[in-house]
Amino acid sequence: MKITSFLFLCFFLTYNTRAQELLLQQTDKFDSRKTVQLYAIVQPLSQQQTFLNEQLQNAQLPATNPFNLGLGFGLEYSFQTGTSLRLETVFNHYRKKQNESLLSVQPVNYELSIKQLFLSYSKLRPFVTAGFGGWEQTLQISRTVAQPGTIQDLLNTPNTVHFTSATDYFSAGIGINLLPFDNPTKRVTDFTELELGVRSGIGNGFLYNRQTELPPLVKDRFLQYYLSLKAGISYKRKKL
Repeated sequence: MKITSFLFLCFFLTYNTRAQELLLQQTDKFDSRKTVQLYAIVQPLSQQQTFLNEQLQNAQLPATNPFNLGLGFGLEYSFQTGTSLRLETVFNHYRKKQNESLLSVQPVNYELSIKQLFLSYSKLRPFVTAGFGGWEQTLQISRTVAQPGTIQDLLNTPNTVHFTSATDYFSAGIGINLLPFDNPTKRVTDFTELELGVRSGIGNGFLYNRQTELPPLVKDRFLQYYLSLKAGISYKRKKL
């Protein structure tokens, strides 16, 4: 009787262990290292435009802001090696008024970058990034004109000026990927990331209005510091 009970116990333990292994093989379907992320971006950034602001203030116009809050979105494709390709865009729009002048500013960044994760199995995963992108800033200056005497006076008085400054840049950054509890049975999980970086312009850039190209603002070399908070969803691909 004891031998029969012992054999039954061994059979039960073996069967139960094998059943758990099979269940694990059936449920462990998705790999958190091979993902596609879609996310929103909130990005405080700092950029000094000293020479441009001097020209604006000399003309009795409001200056641009040295600190702004950008909003945007991004798409990231991750490989099993911990390397990712990212495509992101961040934009902003603000207005400033001084006396009878209104300044409307619309900056935008668009960037393609490579990200490399370290400690890919950790919950807090550090990474570095390097990328290439473009920055463009459109300014519209509106002035209130004096009371016109005739309709011809009104038509002949320009009260709105547009011009755009733009440049290409290199970027570099460091950050932390905040990975939630990884459930391998869930294909879609949360995605959160924090990144600190810098963007540095290439060459003198461009300055133009709607009609013609203007001499660039060579004294304002493009240099931008940013802090990005990213949140979205991560879509895991199947394990092979």
